Amino acid sequence: LNIPLAGVNALGTLISCVYIDKLGRRFLMLRTLPISVIGWLITAFGMYLNGYTAQSTVGSYVAFTGIIMFLASFSFGMSSTPWTINTEIYPLHVIGTANSLSTTTNWATNFVVATVFLLFLDTKLGSVLSFIVLAAFAIFAWIFVYYLLPETAGRNIDEILFLIIGTTVKD
Repeated sequence: LNIPLAGVNALGTLISCVYIDKLGRRFLMLRTLPISVIGWLITAFGMYLNGYTAQSTVGSYVAFTGIIMFLASFSFGMSSTPWTINTEIYPLHVIGTANSLSTTTNWATNFVVATVFLLFLDTKLGSVLSFIVLAAFAIFAWIFVYYLLPETAGRNIDEILFLIIGTTVKD
């Protein structure tokens, strides 16, 4: 089952590389996050069918379909886009430190999520709620992007900083 997942991830990432500058970072994230939410909710429903009904085979297919849907939208929108924005929003004199801190935060958070996620999957209820919580985080991410993240495509650092903090920073 890893082969189709890796293929979808690779294809979505390649498509993202082609369209990230043409469509814009916010555009990609705002369009793909709702699909991620739907994918997670389909996965939660599949896990429900798998754990609480006699439809475990159907539930497995439904959950796999939801994961494929999530992964396709994630790889196209949220996989590389935050990394791109992360290199564009900091003044040049702090970019190295800021990127180091954001990368450390990303990996530490990944560790916590991976550890907790495995604990939740040990129970029927946990396997359903895990994916509902992931859908909720995707909704919060959409709200964050919509209200707080400016479009960085085609803008220089002074324009981006003016959009973020209302002023420019001279190096």
